[in-house]
Amino acid sequence: HRGEIGLKKYESLDAVAQRLRKTNPRLDTDKALWLAEHWAHKHTDGTWQILGDDAHKIVGAQLYRADEAQEVFKQITAPTLWIDAADDSLSRFWGGQLTQAAHQERLQALANLTMARVEDAGHMLHHDQPEVVARLMENFLATPGNIA
Repeated sequence: HRGEIGLKKYESLDAVAQRLRKTNPRLDTDKALWLAEHWAHKHTDGTWQILGDDAHKIVGAQLYRADEAQEVFKQITAPTLWIDAADDSLSRFWGGQLTQAAHQERLQALANLTMARVEDAGHMLHHDQPEVVARLMENFLATPGNIA
């Protein structure tokens, strides 16, 4: 609330696009520029800032306990589609504390789970392979019993 962890400002739209490409190297320059226009806001001083909530940088006060989360997952009875990227970004974001195998195991607590994997995709798989992700979602939603 005091602003000490505010989101970084960028000198240009191109700099925002470069930031997008840094964490998503599969993103081509044209798409990065298009996304940057929708992902950032230009201030009156000419700088750009990502339209995100800086609160996502704050570690929550509640401890995450995998066993408790899995008990909650077990209560979910709705058909659930989990689309995963082939590029294991969990290791990068979690610093090795959560492996892809452990993550997959946790997901098994969901009673009615359909899992899909998108090749040649990373954390932003909807940017990397939008047609594949859309097709997986459409097929899931078209399956009888998956929507009310």
